[in-house]
Amino acid sequence: YRVSAAKTSIASIEEKNEEKFKSLKESIQNRLARENQDYASTFDELCVRSIYASLKDTVIRTLIYSRTLQVRSLDFEFLECLSKLSVVEVENEKVVATIISRLESIGEKHGDASNRWINEMKSEIGRFYTEEKCNSCHEIYDPSSKFTIKNKAFNDFDAFVKEANSKLAIADAQSAENKRKFETLISEARRSLNAEGRKTFDDYVALNSVSRETEYTFTRSNLGAVNYSIPVKTYDLEQIETALTRAQNEQFRTNSLYTGAMPYGYCYGKANNGSSQVTVNAGSGDVLVMIKNSSDRVIRHAYIRARDRFTLNVPNGNHDVYFYYGTGWNPNKFMKATTCGDLTGGFLSNEVVSKDPSTLRIYNQVMTYTLTEQVNGNFSTTSSSKYEAF
Repeated sequence: YRVSAAKTSIASIEEKNEEKFKSLKESIQNRLARENQDYASTFDELCVRSIYASLKDTVIRTLIYSRTLQVRSLDFEFLECLSKLSVVEVENEKVVATIISRLESIGEKHGDASNRWINEMKSEIGRFYTEEKCNSCHEIYDPSSKFTIKNKAFNDFDAFVKEANSKLAIADAQSAENKRKFETLISEARRSLNAEGRKTFDDYVALNSVSRETEYTFTRSNLGAVNYSIPVKTYDLEQIETALTRAQNEQFRTNSLYTGAMPYGYCYGKANNGSSQVTVNAGSGDVLVMIKNSSDRVIRHAYIRARDRFTLNVPNGNHDVYFYYGTGWNPNKFMKATTCGDLTGGFLSNEVVSKDPSTLRIYNQVMTYTLTEQVNGNFSTTSSSKYEAF
């Protein structure tokens, strides 16, 4: 009987406490609503999320036995704590909203380039307010913090955006210049190729950029240290050289000049006169003949196709004669630097340079070189190099 009576009494107490708790909750919510509807709404949300009831044991004893019953206890003090937290949360949200608005105003002032910095600062918004710890209003809650805007931090941030945008503009201009140079080199390379060569070139070159990041740090007392990076786009210029070499190899692999061509005429001249003559009979491959005078200067040169012949007229005197063989004439190939500039044009493959081991002394005479293997021939060349012959 005593247990039954106790259960009835507990139920009645719990019901009265529920009513009292509900009444206090409504009273607090109405009070908050009169101050600010957001306070009331936040308070209601906190109440929904919070656990403000606990179970406590009460023991019923008789002479023979005892029985433990649980009583649901409500924490009335907890509601007042939630009301204080509601005000702090709403006011802090206002502070954050104000900070974001002021950041966006700075962004509008400095233009679209500022969007990156604004977004980054939004994720570090704590730079723009101070925190003041409030006393804990309840044992289950840590002390909350009240935010206060640091107005001087916005002046620092304005200076940061100005500096960062300036560096970004310089980097963007450099990136654009790097791209322009890269595209110009591509255009120049393609102009030197025929349709087949351009196709090969395009297969190997791509307009791919790599961002090189430069790190900076901006430091002000109110904003703190801001680490940021500025990218500059760079392009792989070596791939143009690689692609051009492959394209030229494909384009010129079977290319020949006509017999009598003087590919270095811009440097060595195109004269072909003199009192003596040097006639060359080419063998099974194309050959470029180079004749130097006693001052080691090239005075005559001529291209002769395989199994063809050509006569070079030279002045009387002492001369050295060189023979440059190979396959596939590439007019753009660099050979060596000379006093008249870079010498360009050469064979792509199977290059051999040789020379007459004896100085040619010729006076109103004709000298004939036959560049084919012959039984009991009376002439053989010795090895030389492009640096000696050109």
